Parts: sequence; C-alpha cells; structure tokens
Amino acid sequence: LDLAAGEPVVRVVRLRSVGGEPLLLETSVLPAAACPGLEREDLAHRSLYDLLEHRYGHRLAEARQTLEATTAGDEEAALLGLPPGAP
Repeated sequence: LDLAAGEPVVRVVRLRSVGGEPLLLETSVLPAAACPGLEREDLAHRSLYDLLEHRYGHRLAEARQTLEATTAGDEEAALLGLPPGAP
C-alpha cells in the first residue's frame, strides 16, 4: 500500500458464496485516508470497486490478489459453516 508505519487502514472482509453456500472469505486492505467512512458502507449488495470509484473518486488501475489456503479459525469457521481447524 506504500504507507508509512502506523498509518491507518480499512480492512474489509466479505463472505463470498455460490448458490447460497459459503465458499470463501475475501479480505481487502485500503488506506483509511483514501476512503473515509468506508467501514460504515453496506458492501453486501455493492461492488467495492464501484464504491471506490463513484463515492471516493478512485478508479483502480491495478490490484493485487492472492489466494491462500489455511485452516479455519473460530471466526472463519463460524462464517463458513465449518468446524474450527477445518481446511
């Protein structure tokens, strides 16, 4: 994010599903100064990129996306309907 140490960020975690079944958790981290109030937005029915462009005036030229397989902690397990520690 090219931020100085200690600069605040907004962490957005969204549950993605297919056919009503939870599939994965998607986490986005953005500089808080670039999108004030983002943590209060309802992203359940709106694209994050659309919101960034139309509310905050930020049209993204690029984004980095990584996938990581992990074991589910208590919070992830509850959201995904899995037992804690499940892959």
